[in-house]
Formats: sequence, C-alpha cells, structure tokens
Amino acid sequence: MKILILGVILIIVIAFVYGLYRLSRNHHRYTLFNLKNIDLNNIHLNRLFKPVHKDSKVQSIVMVEQISPEDIKLFDDVAKLFFEKQIRKYELDAAQHIQAEFLNKMPTQTQTQIKQFDLGEWSVFWSYKHQSLEYYASRYGIFYTHVDAKGVEHKQEYMFAV
Repeated sequence: MKILILGVILIIVIAFVYGLYRLSRNHHRYTLFNLKNIDLNNIHLNRLFKPVHKDSKVQSIVMVEQISPEDIKLFDDVAKLFFEKQIRKYELDAAQHIQAEFLNKMPTQTQTQIKQFDLGEWSVFWSYKHQSLEYYASRYGIFYTHVDAKGVEHKQEYMFAV
C-alpha cells in the first residue's frame, strides 16, 4: 500500500515538474521582446501599439500654453524699472524684500529664487519663459543681468572700492 501511494506521489511530482518545464519553455517562446527574433531594421510601431478594438479611435489631448505678448513686455518693463532704481543693497536681509517688490509687478507665471553662495555672496533670480533677471551681490560689487524677449543680454554693475 505504501508503495502504491509513493508511486502516485512520484507520478504527480513528475507531472508537475514537466508542466513547469513546458510553461517556462512556452513563456520564453512568446516573450514580447525576445531579442533573438526581432529585426531591429524592420520595426513597425503600428504593429506593436494596436488599439484594443478595431473601431476604437484614439483621442489625444494637447495642452497649449499661451504666452501673452503683454506678459513678455511686462517682464521686460519690470526689468527696465529694476535697472532704473539702481538698488545697491549688499545685506542678505534685503534679498526677500527685493524679490517680493519686483515679483509683485511681474507676470503671474514668473519663477523666482534666492541663492546663497560662499563668502556671503547671494543672488535673486527671476525667470519668465526665455527671459531672466538677476541681482547678484558679492564682496566685489552689485551686478544686474537681464536677458530680454529678443535674447539680448543687458548688464549693469556697481563695483565696491577695494
């Protein structure tokens, strides 16, 4: 009786192992990206990415960001005002005040940041699309840099007596 039970268990184990072997062999054969069977010179994306149903239509949503010419001009006008004010503050405490004073006048999508560097140097940077304005305070002086809507760079510097 024990031999019969052991024989049945052995047959079940052999059948199970054989099933795993066939499953792994079939899985390898039908892998989507089996590199041995892909001709890289003859790949057609429309074959790889077919719609689920033949009648289904793909809808795509395109996000178009509208850039207002008024906002572009506004950024350049604020930069011009910034240059005219001739701010010459070296203390880091003034950075947030300078940042807020001019950010409130700029387009709403303007991004800004205050950076601190070694030796007590710092800068306030504003950017809108491809335009930028930077106020840089160092131990050598104060530097302004503005890239306008046409890509022209404008600079102004106030050097400290060393």
